[in-house]
Amino acid sequence: MSSFFVRELYNLNTDMQKDHSLNIPYHNKLYNDFFEMVMKVGACTEVVKLTTVTLDDCKGFAKGIVDESLALAMSRHFENMRYLLTLYDSLVKDPTT
Repeated sequence: MSSFFVRELYNLNTDMQKDHSLNIPYHNKLYNDFFEMVMKVGACTEVVKLTTVTLDDCKGFAKGIVDESLALAMSRHFENMRYLLTLYDSLVKDPTT
């Protein structure tokens, strides 16, 4: 894992949300409503429709972050990756710490 990789993932997420916003007038209302629900409201309601995961399991996963919103879950995931990368870099520089 490198800082370049983490930065690129973060940029990809940002670009995806920006592109979606720019294209809202061209999307089907059903698509826009689904995107809004999953990205901003909470994904669990839709996840249980598409998988065998129960609503309780989805809400409990990662302390409920998926049900808060997928956008928030992805942001926290990227922050965790940055944190791990920082730890890794500090260990490589000085393995005694």
